[in-house]
Amino acid sequence: MINSFPKEVVRNLKYYIYLLIDPFDNSIFYVGKGQGNRVFSHFKNLDESNRSKRINDILKKGLNPKIEILVHRNLSSWYRRRKNSKKDRSFNY
Repeated sequence: MINSFPKEVVRNLKYYIYLLIDPFDNSIFYVGKGQGNRVFSHFKNLDESNRSKRINDILKKGLNPKIEILVHRNLSSWYRRRKNSKKDRSFNY
């Protein structure tokens, strides 16, 4: 598993929302917001949280959690659309 993005990717991503996905059943078990290499910190700083326990379970079975970048760069625009979607329910995300 990689433990960081290349510098060019970090520069292009800016801020992002990411998903951690269980590779066994493709269920999303964590949604986070970050910048830089934030998403990889979950694999370095394991604690007693449910998220860390799930990561450990996946690693013990010989796989890695999947990482998916949901949205990046212009989060303020995404949040604005999301907020407005709650009013008219026409925006799917």
